[in-house]
Amino acid sequence: MEINFITSIMGTIKQKKAAEEIAKSMKGKESKTAGEILEKVGYSEAIAKNPKMVLESEGFLEEFEKLIPNSKLTLKHNQLLEDEKSEIQIKALDMAYKVKGNYAPEKSISANLNLDVEVKQSQESKDLVDEYEEKVKNMLKEKK
Repeated sequence: MEINFITSIMGTIKQKKAAEEIAKSMKGKESKTAGEILEKVGYSEAIAKNPKMVLESEGFLEEFEKLIPNSKLTLKHNQLLEDEKSEIQIKALDMAYKVKGNYAPEKSISANLNLDVEVKQSQESKDLVDEYEEKVKNMLKEKK
């Protein structure tokens, strides 16, 4: 007797609620940030400030796929390619692709630059510094 197991990463209750709220936000006229939605469904402020922790989790992605499957996105995308005036649909489609992580990662370059700079003070600026230091010393003496 052969037994086949279908494995699934079921999302947590919060992940499921987050997926539902994001899908609802995409379909509605009122847009909310992912962070606002995550806080609404019970995530901490720290996680809401870094929504990728939830939005890139396997459980969330599985729940979101149930609500907005890739096949539906592909169909809508093909329709939008024909209709350039659908700004709301384009925004919703863009959001769905972002949430699902279907965009290529952004490329960035990091560079460190160390500068050794020698500042030459004029006599006037040196006099101002000396004068200021003297005033501060006198103020401190008066307070004692």
